[in-house]
Order: sequence, then structure tokens, then C-alpha cells
Amino acid sequence: MCSSDLHGDTPMRLDGEFADWSEGALHRASPWVAVAAQWNQQGLWLAFKVKDTTPRNYQEGEGLAIWKSDCIELYFNPDIERGIDAGTRDAKFVSHYVPGDFQVIAAVRGGGTSGDAVQVSGKPVGGTGRQNPKDPQAIRMVSRRNAGGYTAEILIPWSRFPKSFAPRAGNLTGFSFSVRDVDLHHRLTKRFFWAGNDDNYFNTAGLGVLVLKP
Repeated sequence: MCSSDLHGDTPMRLDGEFADWSEGALHRASPWVAVAAQWNQQGLWLAFKVKDTTPRNYQEGEGLAIWKSDCIELYFNPDIERGIDAGTRDAKFVSHYVPGDFQVIAAVRGGGTSGDAVQVSGKPVGGTGRQNPKDPQAIRMVSRRNAGGYTAEILIPWSRFPKSFAPRAGNLTGFSFSVRDVDLHHRLTKRFFWAGNDDNYFNTAGLGVLVLKP
């Protein structure tokens, strides 16, 4: 289970830094990934600090899939009681997502000045596809490279969740994330899943739970 603290009504800045986060907010999820979550009236916020010795930034125009670079993937099942579906591995590539479930792939650019490349799939409110970082209703990420890896902040506006999901303390959603570490030749060197496995992109059965805390 993962929890997301209430940040209050103070707007936060999406800049890939952690000035708006309380000290000690990040929790170590693996030897190379630390994560934090909080929420306010703007939406659900996630912060990541990733150790990465083989940085591979996403570059437009290469013609490669967005996940062929360092990236963070998020998986949501907001209507958790209705949406969990075990499925079968024989049904690979057949989505067991129900309306409202969605996957986010956010590829690291590392510049910290403009939005990173974000792709949304599944059955989300607001539709799928590449996100426009200038759209206030888009799912956005900003990352910053550093000597040991990168930091990243992601904002998922509440408008991207189904109306049945109310952003209030005690509410919960099926949730997981994974982090891909890709080398300069686009090869996957390692990958971390907080819950579930590679089936998460089409099957919510392995997701954990994220709770909105007061």
C-alpha cells in the first residue's frame, strides 16, 4: 500500500525539484528508486529520485517507442472494486482495462525547463495519446538530470479520473509504477515494479493500492 499526503490548497510548481515537498517525503522503493506522493486541488502529484549511470534521454524524431528511453510508467485502476480482472497470459495484448483505467508513460528529457514526453493509453477520461505540456488538463512530467541520475515530478489532474473517483481523504485507487533504466543503445539495463509486473499495461490484477491521506 502506498499513501499520498494532502498538501492543502497551496498550488505546487511542476519543475522537477522538490521545494514544495516536505523534508523526508521521498521513500526508498528500491536501491535505485525513491518516490513520494501527495495531492491537492490540482491533482495527484508524484516525485521520483532515480539513480542512473547510463542516462538515455528521450529525443523527438528518432522514430523510437517512447519507452525506449529512460522512463517512468504509471498504472491506475480508480474504480478498484469493479476493475480488478485477473485475465490470463493467453490473452496477452488483449486489454482487461475497464473505463477509467489508464497507463502513463513519461519519458525523461532531463532539461527541467519544458514538459517531458508523456503518452497516455488505456481507457482514461479525456482520451489517449501524447500529452501537450501546455494543456493544463494534460498529464505532465518535468525531469532534471543530475550527476547520479535524475529527479522528476508528475502531475495527474483530477479531470483525468472518472467522476466516480472523488479526491477526498480516505479514497483509494488501484496503482503501481515502474521505472525503466535504458542505456545509450536503447537496451533495457534494469526495471523496477512497485507492484505487479509487465502485464500491468493491460491487466490491473497485480496493482497495489494508493490511499489519499488527510
